[in-house]
Amino acid sequence: MRLMIFLSLKFPLLWWSSGDRYVVLHPHSRTSLEGSKEILNGIFWGGDYDQLKFLIDTKQIRPDQIRFYAGYSGWEPKQLDHEMKEKSWLVFKANMEFTFANNPRSLWSEVLRSMGNEYAILANFPEDPNLN
Repeated sequence: MRLMIFLSLKFPLLWWSSGDRYVVLHPHSRTSLEGSKEILNGIFWGGDYDQLKFLIDTKQIRPDQIRFYAGYSGWEPKQLDHEMKEKSWLVFKANMEFTFANNPRSLWSEVLRSMGNEYAILANFPEDPNLN
């Protein structure tokens, strides 16, 4: 199972799913990974899994050049479109700094602060407001 191989790599694996379904996503900054697609200037998505594993095993990819995310989020048809129209999501333009951030635990706060005063207050909002 590929997930077990990813868990053994000594690279951070970030989870976002509460269910038992998952997909492993790996944005990276390697132009040489076959089959990858550039999604932003200098940020690539996907690519050949076996080549990726080889590049990691031979230390040709460093932990600061790739992120592994495992999880699953699903929507009914047109549900996400509806949620976007309702402004249920905060949308932010992706960039290299945030994609490969050194401290994923503080990333949400950093992104919110970078969006200006309107969102900065949310950066310090407690995870569970009932404990406040």
